[in-house]
Amino acid sequence: MGIDIRPIRSDRIAVTGDIDVQLRIPDTGIEDRFWIATSDGSRILGTPDRHGRIGFRLVDEGAALVHITDDRIVMEWRMDWITIAGFYEGAQPRRTRSDAPPAREPAHA
Repeated sequence: MGIDIRPIRSDRIAVTGDIDVQLRIPDTGIEDRFWIATSDGSRILGTPDRHGRIGFRLVDEGAALVHITDDRIVMEWRMDWITIAGFYEGAQPRRTRSDAPPAREPAHA
């Protein structure tokens, strides 16, 4: 089946489908961006704008087919879990020079 992820307020996202839950977007006071990670291995970066809208970008592709529109993520794969973490609270894989992210992304583990 899969899951559908939508922002429902500037501080929450709704997940429906295999998992039905509302998740609070972490407010770390340091960084507005946040990570969404799912059981298929996907990792998505959420970035709120100054108008309260949230943009999403697939950073690590897992097994799911991921479709991202302006305000929605559809993930076509059986999901067992989903988690959300603040930008600097999520663990990052150690990067090599050849796969280093752009300068604005953290490259620490």
